[in-house]
Amino acid sequence: MYGGRCHCGSVRWSVDDLPERAIACNCSICRRLGALWGFSTRAAVQLTVESPVIRYRWGDGLIDFCSCSRCGTTTHYESTDPAPDARLAVNLNTLDDRNALTAIQVRHFDGAESWTFTD
Repeated sequence: MYGGRCHCGSVRWSVDDLPERAIACNCSICRRLGALWGFSTRAAVQLTVESPVIRYRWGDGLIDFCSCSRCGTTTHYESTDPAPDARLAVNLNTLDDRNALTAIQVRHFDGAESWTFTD
C-alpha cells in the first residue's frame, strides 16, 4: 500500500500499487501546481478527506483539480464523470515515501502547445 497527503494531512490518498509511469505536464495549471500525475481510477484510490477540498474546473470541464482547503496542497484530480472506473489522478509529489518515486518512469507531456509527449 502506498499513500500520500496534503501538507497538513487533512486530505490523504492511498493505492495498492503505484503506476509504472507518471506524467509531468507543462500546461498552464500543471506547471503552476508542480504536479506529477499518477493515473488510476476512482474505484482504485482510497480518499480520506477531513477538511473540504477546493475543486477547480477549467478548460473543457472534464476534470476537477482538488486541493486541501486548509493548506492549499493539490493532492489529486478527478474526472467529472461519477463512474467508478472514471479517471482519478494522484499528485505523486505528495507521496509519503519519496523513495517510491525512483521506480516510476516519468514521461513529459507538452500540454501547453503540441499535446504530445516530448520524450
